Amino acid sequence: SGNTQEDGTTATFGVTLASEPTADVTLTVASQDTSEGTVSTGTLTFTAMNFETAQTVTLTGVQDVLDDDTVEYTVRLTVAGATADAVYLGVAAVDVTASNGDDDVSGVTVSAISGATHEDTSTATFTVKLDTDPYSTVVVDLVSSDTTEGTLSVAALTFGSGDSTWNVLQTVTVTGVDDLVDDGDVEYTVQSSIPMGTSDAKYRVLAVADVTVTNTDEDVSIVTLSAISGDTQEDGTAATFTVKLASDPTDDVTISFASSDTTEGTVSPSSVTFGAGDNTWNVNQQVTVTGVDDNVDDDDIQFVIQSQTPTSSGDANYPTLSPDDVTVTNVDDESASVIVSVASGSTQEDGTTATFTVKLSSDPTSEVVVSLTSSDTTEGTLSVAAVTFGAGDSTWNVNQQVTVTGVDDDVDDDDVEYSVVTGMPSSSDGKYSPLTVTDVTLTNVDDETASVILTSISGATQEDGTTATFDVKLASDPVDDITIGLSSSNTAEGTVNPATLTYTAGSGAWNVNQQVTVTGVDDDVDDGDIAYTIVTATPVSTSDGKYPALSPDDVTVTNTDDDTATIVVSAVSGNTQEDGTTATFGVTLASEPTADVTLTVASQDTSEGTVSTGTLTFTAMNFETAQTVTSIATFSVSLASEPTADVTVAAASQDTSECTASPSFVTFSRYTFETAQTV
Repeated sequence: SGNTQEDGTTATFGVTLASEPTADVTLTVASQDTSEGTVSTGTLTFTAMNFETAQTVTLTGVQDVLDDDTVEYTVRLTVAGATADAVYLGVAAVDVTASNGDDDVSGVTVSAISGATHEDTSTATFTVKLDTDPYSTVVVDLVSSDTTEGTLSVAALTFGSGDSTWNVLQTVTVTGVDDLVDDGDVEYTVQSSIPMGTSDAKYRVLAVADVTVTNTDEDVSIVTLSAISGDTQEDGTAATFTVKLASDPTDDVTISFASSDTTEGTVSPSSVTFGAGDNTWNVNQQVTVTGVDDNVDDDDIQFVIQSQTPTSSGDANYPTLSPDDVTVTNVDDESASVIVSVASGSTQEDGTTATFTVKLSSDPTSEVVVSLTSSDTTEGTLSVAAVTFGAGDSTWNVNQQVTVTGVDDDVDDDDVEYSVVTGMPSSSDGKYSPLTVTDVTLTNVDDETASVILTSISGATQEDGTTATFDVKLASDPVDDITIGLSSSNTAEGTVNPATLTYTAGSGAWNVNQQVTVTGVDDDVDDGDIAYTIVTATPVSTSDGKYPALSPDDVTVTNTDDDTATIVVSAVSGNTQEDGTTATFGVTLASEPTADVTLTVASQDTSEGTVSTGTLTFTAMNFETAQTVTSIATFSVSLASEPTADVTVAAASQDTSECTASPSFVTFSRYTFETAQTV
């Protein structure tokens, strides 16, 4: 009915007997080439009943994996030897010719590439196998069309004949090659071929498909700039960054640099060049940025090192780039401040001056005026009320001297601390206008000392009322009224007037002498010239703190005595007479005694006359009252012999209306018995 096919397509033919058999006839059915076709049954049996009915034999094509074209084969029908029909037993075998259509075509199956290769040596793969079993070994040669883009894991693939390897996938690995050049993604080919010397005629003439591969470029035309190493500083401190290319240029590339603000920083070198193909493209070249000082407190300023578009005569990629700029901060080394020196020393109330200086720490952007005032003009005054500094005229850092002169105030107020008060700078410069400027502290040295000045006494006082004087004034103006009490240490010798002195604060009379009079006092006593003191009391004040702390000197005075200690005796009233006539005289003291004074009264010749009393006693109460002494008759008494014990002899008047005896008794001892005792 047609040809069988290797894909299993069938064909049929029918078989009958030409004549009725006398016995069952069995035909064997057999393919003469079972590698091409098979039969559906191995035997056909015909009987007398069905010999005319066709029996169908189905032929099935057999797959052989060979590219052997259409192959003709034979199916043989043979009468089996067991039949009883002698006629059919002698019939010759019949061959049926059939053709098996080939479905195998010699070819090499090359898969698509698994992906792109990469210059970072990433790989891609494809596979190769034969479509049919070759009649002899087949070698497929492989070669990269551009080994600068990709290389192969094998140079050839070998497929054996009849060994089941022909249809086993063989993998080829393609490895990307790095070329360091920004050349984009490059397409190249893996070229496959079968040598003409291959003995399999089918494969020998085949053209094997090439494999197209893309090698992905990992190189990019980039100018790589590192971050800046740090800040620049106005003191000249530099910072650096580095430059290199990301890929090898095809021609020399030059990159220029410029500072966006040369008042803040400069750049060196101004350009760098990278050679093509000399392996310097990826070597860092250092660029130095140096800070520039501007004397202005302008804070930390950010500026940019501008990277210019690269230039190159032959490279097409780099001149299209706009490299990054490098941002740099120039650290300011100025801080706006008004620099005020300490005072050169103290001012003094005698007009001694002190000085200090003022300057700015940085150049202002506009004029700066600093006002100056004394916190206490009663202590110090200033030579100027303000100092002015111009902008941009180099005077900002020139010291301007201010003189402070001490002021005298006549008050013992100690050394007084005061200040030169510096106002906030007046300026449109936003750095200087909000500043608080340091005040200058000074001390005005006081030249007054609180003291009470007393002159020496003008002389001595006298008991006859003669006076003496001294003067009193203050050494400094008190801050409150001062009262000084005066008193005599001995009012029996002298008195003082006035008893108090008052000095009014701020009246200007503090240094005007006030006279004090001291008057001598008579005391009737011969006590000599007596020294006494006018006691100066501690000054009294409600609020002055200096004078009440003083102990003013006292004034020593001498009161000259006008009394002399003498015994005053009046004239004797007459003569005594041996007949007992008496005479008298009076006795007083010329000055008041300081204690009782007893005078002994004795006749120097008792054989002529005696006195009425042996003693006179004067007191402070009676020293001026005359006491009378009477001269009278006497007799003497002694013992004629030495007594053996003391002997007392009484003496008594027999008529006391006429006379008295004194003493009323006398006593003699063994030692005094011969000494006359007067009665």
